[in-house]
Amino acid sequence: MVRWLRPSYPADWASAGVQGSVLLDLLIDPNGQPIEIKIAQGSGSQALDQSAARAANDWRFAPPRWNSQPVEVWARIEVRFVARENPAS
Repeated sequence: MVRWLRPSYPADWASAGVQGSVLLDLLIDPNGQPIEIKIAQGSGSQALDQSAARAANDWRFAPPRWNSQPVEVWARIEVRFVARENPAS
């Protein structure tokens, strides 16, 4: 991955206990851009799933190659949303 955009995870979601893991399947074109994004396994929260998928639209990857030729590839990426406890509380 050559450019990663952090998915939106507002503090109010975290403080409300909304957390989980999203598995995304991405079809990466020969230029390194995601052209298809599928939620392979949701987090249980539609908001988190959508946040991860929206961020993936802006990710960029090194151009995939096979035998020195540009190709499309599928990649599976896990995005974790974890509410951190406030150490001051």
